[in-house]
Amino acid sequence: MSAVVANDAHAAHARRALWALVGLALTIGASSAAVDARQVDEPPVWTLIYNLGFGALTFAWVHFDSLRRDYRPSLLLRLGVVLLAVVALPWYLVRSRRGAQRWLSLVRLAGFFVVLVGAASFGYGLAAAVL
Repeated sequence: MSAVVANDAHAAHARRALWALVGLALTIGASSAAVDARQVDEPPVWTLIYNLGFGALTFAWVHFDSLRRDYRPSLLLRLGVVLLAVVALPWYLVRSRRGAQRWLSLVRLAGFFVVLVGAASFGYGLAAAVL
């Protein structure tokens, strides 16, 4: 497989991980509305599943992004992305990019966070309207 084809494949996998994160946020919003509509507590296992999902998908994105950029994150950074993403993701972005791309990637990360909050809110509103 040529380097260009591999790079395109890594980029596609990274995009899929981002879309899956948006889908997970949408699901979290919808399930929160369902729990609120029934006036019960959310099962703790849901929180565990959501956290594992976010950790796994974030790790997958970092994995494919680092392959695409030919950047080797340390073991500590890879663990940090799963365990403390709020600190490790910006650190990864700064370390894996050069020049102005560093700061642009941090702005894009903040924008993606807004997208995740919007997806969760949309899922909540949609499920609340149906339930």
